[in-house]
Parts: sequence; C-alpha cells; structure tokens
Amino acid sequence: MKSFKPILSILTIAIFTFMAVASGDDAEEVASSEAEFKVTAAEIVDEYESNEVAAQQKYGDKIVEITGIVDDIGLDIMDDPYITIGSGGDWEVVQVQAMLAEGVDAASVESGSEITIKGKVSSKMMNILVDGCIIK
Repeated sequence: MKSFKPILSILTIAIFTFMAVASGDDAEEVASSEAEFKVTAAEIVDEYESNEVAAQQKYGDKIVEITGIVDDIGLDIMDDPYITIGSGGDWEVVQVQAMLAEGVDAASVESGSEITIKGKVSSKMMNILVDGCIIK
C-alpha cells in the first residue's frame, strides 16, 4: 500500500496557503470599506447568544466596528495575533475574537484597555470570530 503522507502534506500546505490568501483579502476589504454596523462587544455577543442564526444573517461577512475591553492578547495555532474583547465583566464565556490583519501591532495593546476594532465577521465558534481586523 502506498503512503499517503506526501499527498496529505501537499493538501495541508494548500489549505494553509488558501487560508493565508483569504485572510489577506479580508484585510484589504476591511481597510478600504466603511463599517456597516458600529456596536459594543456586549451588544454583538448578546445578539449571538439570543439568536445565533439571526445574528449571523445580520453580521456574517459584513464589516463591523466593535468597541470593548481587551481581555486577552495572544497567538493562535498558526502564530497569527489576535485580541479578545468583551464587556469587561468577570466570567464572560463568549467574547469577540479579533484576528488581526498583517502589520497591526498587537504588542502595543494592553489588557483591560478599551479599544475599537474594525473587521469582517466570520462566524461564532465559542467566540465571535472577526477577520482582517485593524485597531481604530
């Protein structure tokens, strides 16, 4: 039986390349577009928590400005920087996870500070994922 490792490796590289190119497209679109909605992190989280389907229809694939309190600054499994923002309350289960556009300086962001991000809402997977984000 032939080994599938080379095929799996090529497929994996192709998927990650597609993801990188797609996120770059989001960053360009975010930078050149006006936000369709301006909300707080608490407002968008409440909408997703009360009716995820309606919230996704409203915000999905749209450019949105979201203001909130920085909870976490980190790197995902691909070493891409992200910031999670919420209302600043204790024990927030769902927050906004802002995947930062290339060149955005996450190192200068402080936990506990209020920020506004602009990005393209992707979906909700535990957190509300927003791609191609810039800091306003």
